[in-house]
Amino acid sequence: MKYLSQLKDLVTVDTNDEHILRIERTDKIPFVFLNRREGILIFFGRLLGASPNDFYRSILDFIDSPYGDISKITIYFRVEYINTSSSKAFYDFLKSLNALFFSGKEMNILWFQDGDDPDPYIDGEDLHYFVKIPFDIIELTQDQIKELEAFISQL
Repeated sequence: MKYLSQLKDLVTVDTNDEHILRIERTDKIPFVFLNRREGILIFFGRLLGASPNDFYRSILDFIDSPYGDISKITIYFRVEYINTSSSKAFYDFLKSLNALFFSGKEMNILWFQDGDDPDPYIDGEDLHYFVKIPFDIIELTQDQIKELEAFISQL
């Protein structure tokens, strides 16, 4: 899968680097890896958070921090499930990303989804029309999903 090999080439991990935000995955929030220096945001998991606005605010604050301005960012989404209460906060998060895009930040979104599961595809399609950020939906095979999960677990 070309996108995964590109991602592997771009990601550098240094836990002491102030340009890196890392949020561990739980059963309610996704794994998040944001490297301001490389312009990469990885968002992987389920969205069931009890206080999703705080969660998204921390990511947006890190992206838009005066400490390390990001002029270009590629966002890799692999959302397994979004519950109803989290979907509003997620849409608000995307609206904020959209505003950053219109303020001059170069962005693109790669939305990875299970080719056998129609629900995330529908969400990806909805989001594609909701934001004006360049948006690609990439269907993954089960083997590609396992490879992506193995890569994410190493970050």
